Amino acid sequence: MPQYAKALQKVGANRVNTWIPLSSDRFTYRHNFALQTDRLREIAKVLKDHGQRLGLEYIGTHTLLIRGKYPFIHTMSETKELIAEIGTDNVGFVLDSWY
Repeated sequence: MPQYAKALQKVGANRVNTWIPLSSDRFTYRHNFALQTDRLREIAKVLKDHGQRLGLEYIGTHTLLIRGKYPFIHTMSETKELIAEIGTDNVGFVLDSWY
């Protein structure tokens, strides 16, 4: 990840985004929340070291939500909780009108 962040910094990119998976067949909501928090926190730290922000997109489509055994984050308030738990000041929302 540090190599990618460095390359992005070199070309002037200061924002990176990803979407949050809506469900899992393996992890309960709480387990997935802890897993995603840990992973995204480490990514956010690396990006912050390179002057970049991380945007998280939640997807609220019901058909995608029920695809897996355990539903996961699919609302703005849940995403807000995840961002707070990550605990860095360079993480925010990506809003997409498609979903």
